[in-house]
Amino acid sequence: MNSKTKILIVEDEAISAMFLEMEFRNRGFTVCEPVATVEGALQAARTEQPDVVIMDVSLPGGADGIEGARRILELLPVHVIIITGYEDEALRKRAELINPAGFFVKPLSVPQVSQIARVIESLREPGGN
Repeated sequence: MNSKTKILIVEDEAISAMFLEMEFRNRGFTVCEPVATVEGALQAARTEQPDVVIMDVSLPGGADGIEGARRILELLPVHVIIITGYEDEALRKRAELINPAGFFVKPLSVPQVSQIARVIESLREPGGN
């Protein structure tokens, strides 16, 4: 089941992106080449057609990850999981406007990645979002 789920990781911190890519590949998911900007995410979403986008909020280049996710959702029927180094209520409320499948605060640990993987797997099951 996992190998059929394609994940796009949008994360500007290279070590975090590599960690997520390795963890999801090891769990059997198909992982696109990680990207670090909203523009890169839009281009990758068009060409790769992912099922799930794991989107960092704080990204270089103007638009943040929430805006980037909104723009991707206008293009494709994908599920978005938000990751951020900031936990504040205003940010969470903004993220809720795009109806993410999950919201996780960094730094991400292996147990949190396992939780994200369970969220992704639930999206592919009958009755998932």
